[in-house]
Amino acid sequence: MSQRATDASALMLTGSVAALSVGGATSLVLYTLGQVDPVTLAMGAAGPVALVLAAGSLLRSLGRAKADEHTEHHHHYKGPVHQDQRTSRTTTRGVWAKTTTQQ
Repeated sequence: MSQRATDASALMLTGSVAALSVGGATSLVLYTLGQVDPVTLAMGAAGPVALVLAAGSLLRSLGRAKADEHTEHHHHYKGPVHQDQRTSRTTTRGVWAKTTTQQ
C-alpha cells in the first residue's frame, strides 16, 4: 500500500473507533434512562458518525483550498525573452481509455 492509502486507512479506523465509543455511550445512556426506542438509538448512534464525516469533509476541502491557492510569481530577465503560452486539452474516453491531446 502507498503511504497515502495507509494514512487514509488509519484515519478511517480512528474515526470508526471514536464514533463507536460515542455511539455506544449514547446507547447506554438512553437504555438506562428507559428510552429504548430503536429510532432514538439509531439517531444517537448516527449523530457522531455524521459529525466525524462532516469534520473530515471540511478538513479535506480546506486542504484542497490551500493547495489551489494562487501564488503570484515574478520573473526578472535581462535580454530578449520569448513567452509561449499554449493551452492543451486532454480528453479520455472509452472502456479502454484512449487519451487525445489537442494543442
